[in-house]
Amino acid sequence: MAAEINPRAAAACVLTAKANNVEPFEVVCCDLDICMRDRLRGLVDVLLFNPPYVPTPPEEVGSKYAAAQGGK
Repeated sequence: MAAEINPRAAAACVLTAKANNVEPFEVVCCDLDICMRDRLRGLVDVLLFNPPYVPTPPEEVGSKYAAAQGGK
């Protein structure tokens, strides 16, 4: 299961899972804290996630340098 707030990234996640034969697999397009809290209550002891930590200015999104942000 994956949670992604960005619809385009969620769609890419689905394609990646299919390309790698990951089944069953579900992507929920939402804010992780808001949509998953009740759904996972009592089912998860530890939840690991990778929150965004470096804001990317809109003019840099989609540029060839976007993937390097924060990866210094």
